[in-house]
Amino acid sequence: MPKGGTLTLVGMTPSGQHVRIDPLDFSSAGKTLLGCTYGSSRPGADFPRLARLHLAGRLPIDRMITGRTGLDGVNDAFDLMRRGEGARTVIVY
Repeated sequence: MPKGGTLTLVGMTPSGQHVRIDPLDFSSAGKTLLGCTYGSSRPGADFPRLARLHLAGRLPIDRMITGRTGLDGVNDAFDLMRRGEGARTVIVY
């Protein structure tokens, strides 16, 4: 089996979710474990760029949305996210 490599945990997992790894395997093979939120983006630079791509029809954001809620549903949206459901719920005003 090849040595090295990087494991990146992406997205929000339900609270209390655990991942089991063999630390000896990671250290002896030179592997790396990373966490990633928002794709490790730089919101100030990346979000406007993504908005431009969407407006130009080059990024189908609508297909990525799992649900929509108003401001009164913010707490419910966070509860869904914590359970690993509805991670792409958009708050609309």
